[in-house]
Amino acid sequence: MTKRIVVDRTQPNLYITGLTKYKNAGALLDMGAGHGRHAIYFAQQGFEVIAVEPDAKYCEEIIKKANDANLQITVIKKSFDDYSRDNGFDVIVCAMVLHFLNYSELLNAVKKMQSLTKNGGLNVISAYTDKNTGNFMQGNPYGSEKYLLKQNELKELYKGWKLLEYSEAWTELGIVNPEDTPTRYHKVNMIAQKP
Repeated sequence: MTKRIVVDRTQPNLYITGLTKYKNAGALLDMGAGHGRHAIYFAQQGFEVIAVEPDAKYCEEIIKKANDANLQITVIKKSFDDYSRDNGFDVIVCAMVLHFLNYSELLNAVKKMQSLTKNGGLNVISAYTDKNTGNFMQGNPYGSEKYLLKQNELKELYKGWKLLEYSEAWTELGIVNPEDTPTRYHKVNMIAQKP
């Protein structure tokens, strides 16, 4: 019998939370915060968290979770493209968001993340790659992929930054619901530090 991992998308991704090896405080932007799993986690760790999310329902969910946990999180209902800030961030998290953007939106998002990051700050990204084939996100309630990163493409976009961690690999077989067919996905994970 093949081992199947149960994927709980309400819990923070261990790769993303691993950024605390490099930074354990400061201003953190959760770009496309979704249900708020990372925003909540990092607020609990003492980061000053801003969660940017275009979906009003998810914004309300994050606010409720933050209030229930007595956490201070600034929640902004905007697309990342419409978001701006004068001060830079120590950390920007972009977990499983980039594949929902088309190519030009992705390039703009990366440039914006880079420009909003303080010197010595981190960009932490997890995204699907083009090794996933077919309409692998069919039925995904959050939408389907628009652009999938090619091999080493994210690394190239961060040329000149220090790559603290970088991998492109298949996940283990996983299910979200008991009736799901076990599936694995090809993802790129990166923690990069601005010089």
